[in-house]
Amino acid sequence: MMLVCSSLVFAKGKKYSDIVVAVLDWNAVVAVSPYAKEGDKAVEELWKKEEARIMELAKQLQAQLDAKPQQEKATFEEQARKQIADEIQKSSQLVQQETMKYVNLTVETIRGIIEKYCKENKIDLLISKQSGILYSADAVDITDDIIKEVQNLKVVK
Repeated sequence: MMLVCSSLVFAKGKKYSDIVVAVLDWNAVVAVSPYAKEGDKAVEELWKKEEARIMELAKQLQAQLDAKPQQEKATFEEQARKQIADEIQKSSQLVQQETMKYVNLTVETIRGIIEKYCKENKIDLLISKQSGILYSADAVDITDDIIKEVQNLKVVK
């Protein structure tokens, strides 16, 4: 890692000793996020509401099934199972959409805070304990330099 950082920094003309690297526990930050907590509550409430709705539907379908003549029960029961399965799938998708809304809000908010903090505190590279690089200053981004080198490659046959 030190060799990689050293190479990256040298490419931008900045000495390795001038680079400030920090580490962040992303999971700990997310755990205290009010957006994440609000999302957990909203998703839990939505799931309970959807669960109650599906249970009510199942109760209604069961009452209809009980009222059917014996020769119609098997067909109706199959249709009812399919309807309930479809409703469960719709509910799962709805809950997933709500979850993603809060996940995206949480991530966007935290990333904004991270970028501001890193710039204010002159942190060049921020590494997550869980997943890798969260922020890098332009000083350590060598993408343009590598693009130029790759564009100058000649195909050897």
